[in-house]
Amino acid sequence: MRNNFNFLLIAIKSEVLKARNTVALWLTLLYPLGAVTLSMLFHFAERSHVTPDNIDFINNFNGLASFFLPFYAVLMVSFFCQMEHRNSMFKHLLALPIPRWAVFYGKLAASLLLLLSAWVLMMTLAYVSLLLLAWLSPKLALTSAFEHAYFIRITFRSFLSTLAMVVIQYLLSLKMRNVVASVSIGTSLIILPVAILFVLGITGLLTNPGVLKWLPKYDPYSFPYSFVFNFSTSAPPKQEFFSMPLAIWTVVAILLAVAGYYEFRRRNIK
Repeated sequence: MRNNFNFLLIAIKSEVLKARNTVALWLTLLYPLGAVTLSMLFHFAERSHVTPDNIDFINNFNGLASFFLPFYAVLMVSFFCQMEHRNSMFKHLLALPIPRWAVFYGKLAASLLLLLSAWVLMMTLAYVSLLLLAWLSPKLALTSAFEHAYFIRITFRSFLSTLAMVVIQYLLSLKMRNVVASVSIGTSLIILPVAILFVLGITGLLTNPGVLKWLPKYDPYSFPYSFVFNFSTSAPPKQEFFSMPLAIWTVVAILLAVAGYYEFRRRNIK
């Protein structure tokens, strides 16, 4: 058991080292920066309507960050896996005295670690920006009523909801040598529910508003931002951390990770 843990730890460390100066790392830095910048611009523009608990701001911040999150995840995972397809790197990697399962799960764990790093960086930049905005405008000063726990919990839920999407994109990227193909598939699956809802609305075929709520939830690529379709004319409620779709997609992610490893173990790398 200890040797297995050491093998996995070595694989994760090597993958993290390989991520330096890559597109995957730059995306991990740029996505939080872009999401926080846009959110804070909107927050500053709406400074006259800020409530002490900042529920409006938190929901809007999470909505904007969640919409761009799938695009970041698809690009990050695709370019992170692309490194192994160049110059037959997979052959050299599998020739090392490390079990194939450690290679597979080490790279997947490193991808999830980059995703977690993006969340940590985003939250850090968000709080720094809130302090700067409070200095620019007293109306935006953080008070004891600010929902810190809700802010952290709800943004983490959005990142957690990408697990199934990350695993699927990881399997696609390991299988496909062409990074454009994997990125195109992932991007298409992200915008597909929105495109379907848009076409149905334009043609007048969308008569059941409930479709807006359930259709994006059943696509793992649009699930992270599916909550934005829960339109309400009343005061914005707090979003729940746990939901049945979240539990389902988490279980699906685990099952796909196990099934993907068995396929990877039997694959003849050429």
